[in-house]
Amino acid sequence: MKLAHNIIGELIFFLILGVALLIHQQFQPYMIIYLLLSIVSLNLQILLPHPWGDYFLICILGIFACWYPRLSYFFPMISRWVLLSASPNKLIFLMIPLIWQHNWTSLLISGAVILVIYFDFQNHRWQQLNQSRLQLLDDSFEKQAQLQAQNLALKANEQTKIQLQLAQERNHIARDIHDNVGHLLSSSIIQLGAIQTINQDQQLKPVLTQLNLTLNQAMTSIRVSVHDIQQHALTLSQALKPIIADFSFCPLQIQGSIFKDLSNTFNNVIIMTIKEALTNIMKHSQAHQVLLKFQILPAFYQVQILNDGPQNTEFNRGMGLISMQQRAEEIGGQLHIYQGKNKFLITLILPKKDFKYA
Repeated sequence: MKLAHNIIGELIFFLILGVALLIHQQFQPYMIIYLLLSIVSLNLQILLPHPWGDYFLICILGIFACWYPRLSYFFPMISRWVLLSASPNKLIFLMIPLIWQHNWTSLLISGAVILVIYFDFQNHRWQQLNQSRLQLLDDSFEKQAQLQAQNLALKANEQTKIQLQLAQERNHIARDIHDNVGHLLSSSIIQLGAIQTINQDQQLKPVLTQLNLTLNQAMTSIRVSVHDIQQHALTLSQALKPIIADFSFCPLQIQGSIFKDLSNTFNNVIIMTIKEALTNIMKHSQAHQVLLKFQILPAFYQVQILNDGPQNTEFNRGMGLISMQQRAEEIGGQLHIYQGKNKFLITLILPKKDFKYA
């Protein structure tokens, strides 16, 4: 808008300059036709096809100016208008009729103004090229900075993924130790207690007592080891960070505070449920927005994954949804699924009295 106002201002200035030259040369009423012809020419240039319309206009004006030299008083205004089409070479044709000028003052003024406009255009074009060059440099630096930031983010996400995998492997090892070795030791301690009860041999009593002490020490050591392994697990917030960062299918909004101080069992169920839900959204929906909602209620924790897109296929409890439901039920939780028009909601409910490995 500011550029348009500047151009209009320049055209008006050159128009006033041409009228002033006419008045200076003993103005006659018929000379008003020069002014009208110049204005009509500007409007014709808009209607005529580009670029041949520009050349046609300049040639016609040049021919008229050979017989009516005072028409050249308005050449500066016409020159400025012609330059809007970024064709400065056309101005050469406007210089030809000035040879027929009998008034050297008018010749010098008109010629000088046209040359000034031409060189001003060249300077303006050079400034535009220089500005474009600087803009390209700025863009390249900006893109380089963005690439560096993206590389750092990818490294951070990769590191977090590695930590998550390590944490999951630790939990798996801890669960195996608890379920297998721990149960065997517990069974051995119970069986040894039964043997001690029915034993009548006084020589075996010290041996059985020492064996019982050893088994209890082994059980205590396993409990400490399992506890230490689980202490190195990632928090729920840390584990969800790379999963959310990798989800680029559509905008994802988090509502509520991510749960803290939950057991690793609960964290794993929540992580796997969210991961499976986001994968299904990318595969089976046309969602434009995903809402991940965390809510702490008096008796349970609630996680909801809501998307606003219609499903590409009819709702069917596939292996992914069945696995999510089984994980929730294994720890005393529930998984509810609701499908409506442009709405698909998964609700995970976990009881507050969650169990922890002994």
